[in-house]
Amino acid sequence: MVKTLLLTSLICLVFFASYGQNKKVSAKKKAERHVYDSVEKPPEPVGGLGDLTRLISRNLKFPNTCADYAGKIIVNFVIEPDGSIDNKTVMRDPSGDKHLFADQVFKIIESVKWKPGRLNGKPVATWYALPLTICLGSDD
Repeated sequence: MVKTLLLTSLICLVFFASYGQNKKVSAKKKAERHVYDSVEKPPEPVGGLGDLTRLISRNLKFPNTCADYAGKIIVNFVIEPDGSIDNKTVMRDPSGDKHLFADQVFKIIESVKWKPGRLNGKPVATWYALPLTICLGSDD
């Protein structure tokens, strides 16, 4: 059988923005709240971005035709003041509307504890953009 393609993923993690609220709010108020696009201290996964990168690299599953899916995944989400994830948005996924990779990335990031962004010393809801580049290579 032809050698299988091996994920040699180069996952570039870059965060973009932060949004904020420093207390839990009802669903009605949540829609009206302000979400910051910059904060003094941006949110981060507990353990750091390196640990998140390794976790995604180990757990991202590819279909048999993975060569068709090399490219960039971009997901956006809000990290709430309590560290939970909300407002998940897929900006780009190599599988198109199938969201084969973005859905997996969301499951992984939801399994990680997050430190919320901080503004004026208080935790706030923060937008976070996570771009990932999938590079495929042979297992040579």
